[in-house]
Amino acid sequence: MLALLVAWTALSPVGYAQAPPDGSDRRFGLVLVPPDKTWLDRAYQAGARVNRFQLNWWDVEPSPGQRNFDLTATAVETMASAGLEVTLLLTAPPTWARRTGSSWVPAGLDRPWNDPANPWGAFVNATVSRFKGRVHYYEIYNEPDTDQFWDGSPEEYALLLATAYRAARAADPGTQIIMAGMAHWSHPQFAEQVLHALRQLPDAAANNYFFDVAAWHWYSRADQLYGRVLWARDLLIRYGMGTKPIWINETNIPVWGAGAGPQQPTWGFGSTAEQAAFMVQAFTNAFAAGAERVFVFRLRDNGMDETFGLMRDDGTPRPAYQAYTTAARWLAGARFVAREVRGDVVLTIFRRSPDEKITIAWTTGDQRSNVLIDAAADEATLVNLLGDARTIQATDGRYNLGLDGGSIYTRPADGRREQLVAGPPVILVEQGRTPPLVRLDPLPALSTAAEIPLTWQVESPSGAAIERIEFQVRTDGGPWLDWQPASGAAAPAAAGSATFRGEVSHRYEFHARAVDQRGHASEWPPGDQPMAATA
Repeated sequence: MLALLVAWTALSPVGYAQAPPDGSDRRFGLVLVPPDKTWLDRAYQAGARVNRFQLNWWDVEPSPGQRNFDLTATAVETMASAGLEVTLLLTAPPTWARRTGSSWVPAGLDRPWNDPANPWGAFVNATVSRFKGRVHYYEIYNEPDTDQFWDGSPEEYALLLATAYRAARAADPGTQIIMAGMAHWSHPQFAEQVLHALRQLPDAAANNYFFDVAAWHWYSRADQLYGRVLWARDLLIRYGMGTKPIWINETNIPVWGAGAGPQQPTWGFGSTAEQAAFMVQAFTNAFAAGAERVFVFRLRDNGMDETFGLMRDDGTPRPAYQAYTTAARWLAGARFVAREVRGDVVLTIFRRSPDEKITIAWTTGDQRSNVLIDAAADEATLVNLLGDARTIQATDGRYNLGLDGGSIYTRPADGRREQLVAGPPVILVEQGRTPPLVRLDPLPALSTAAEIPLTWQVESPSGAAIERIEFQVRTDGGPWLDWQPASGAAAPAAAGSATFRGEVSHRYEFHARAVDQRGHASEWPPGDQPMAATA
């Protein structure tokens, strides 16, 4: 049988995210910004619109039934007044509420959420009731796949999550539950074991498998925010949970040469310039892979031995603060369009409107290189990490961008030399030419016929006539190859159809682009993954 997948470009201008006039794009987050006006203002000025804040159960309810939410309530109100949405991380059971022999697992998780023997259920229900209408997202513990924050089994964490989901929804049916951000590397199978355990619970499917958002933490390597998000999506798909949003609610690279950490180049750390490059690469990679939100840990150092702060504790910014601002400035409201890898060069394209094309480019090599980019306009704005912008001109219909290489570090474990952060990105912003838009219609997941009927729609927002439609096909994940339908089938029109003749027992993917009579072409969808699939 034929397994069919289809990739498409957007059809209508309404498919483009418009840049929020007030910069209120809640995809940009920070972790543990203190409820202090000075720090909250700096977070907002950087472009952050969400703060991941922690609520410790042992602080709120040191004795059974004696709850005091006043400090957290004041913090939530202060953060909201500063323009930041709050996601609350619930963790840290008091001694009286723990299972015997555990520091982290509450007692009674095998009981119904509203059973008096299940204090965790009562606490979650009381918390969500207290903050109903002000807090909409609750994360259930932090990094339970590490010994530092959990000493139970994956099955016990699944019960913790299920109890929280039921208790929270009883208090506020609209609340959203986040499965704890996973650190992954300490226990790589933990998340999958939790998903497996959730599927075994009664009424799991009817209760959305007891969570609404999946979260992971990826540090030090910016490329993980692309590859690992795709990995996470595949994991969720395999367990029938593939439509759930994915958040990266901790990411960053600590800097060497500051604080009590290493003072020389060290594996796992970066220079302040590399930390700045990490910011733009992290947001670009994550959004290209489909992550819904990204949270950077953290705004300031807060006296930690490992120096993560975008700012020092004295309030002076590192280059990463401005790089975060640059990413938020140009990616707020932007929709991912395409990603292309040319040797060592990574190109990622976004749009905030049909006539604005944003290309973010960097090299994964360690030497300076150049890349030629086909021009969508005769001139463009070139922006660096710190937000400095200048106008450049296209030559012979292309832009020639110089890209600095990234540093190579030695892994102490095995002596391998690898790059943690690619070279500093540049942002190319083009305005004025509105490309045509084409969409291939979805195909059935499976077909018993070797002939595959394709249909599509085309639109030209600029009003220019469509000159031609170009197609490519790939077989079983191989290279994309040009394919020309039968004569006349791809003639310019608002809609069209053609038949592809394949062979049985293969998987075919298709994508298309349109070219108008002014020479403006839509981008190909990503060459390394379908933008959408029917399978």
